[in-house]
Amino acid sequence: MITEDYIFTVNGKNQEEVLKEISIKAQSLGIVSDVEELYSDLLLREEEGSTGFGNNIALPHSKCQTITKTAILIARCSNKIEWKAIDNQPIDVCICLLVAGGNNTVHLQLLSKFARKLIYDDFIQQIKQSSPSELVNVIEEVIK
Repeated sequence: MITEDYIFTVNGKNQEEVLKEISIKAQSLGIVSDVEELYSDLLLREEEGSTGFGNNIALPHSKCQTITKTAILIARCSNKIEWKAIDNQPIDVCICLLVAGGNNTVHLQLLSKFARKLIYDDFIQQIKQSSPSELVNVIEEVIK
């Protein structure tokens, strides 16, 4: 569900640009077949309610039909991004959960696992500061 290639930097200056970059990256990695459908779905999810989790982290997620394999993408933002987070702080990391086949069970399990970990400062620091290889190990522990 995650490799070092799934951890990358985005340069967008706002939420829409960041989600677009994530969508393009997902297609380049072979995770999604239609950039626009994923992008639209991520935007729609944000309209329903912000995925800004707090502590400068957002947890955007999708289970749209063009996702070909379940993946976790970690986008580290080169800019602080206004995200309407629950703590009213900008975000600098997106943990994007992409679930293939509209699988509700996997979708909810992943959201739950990350929500339980994102309350811990040490986990947040690992997300923000670990090298890609270290972060792959951290995420694999979360999703066991």
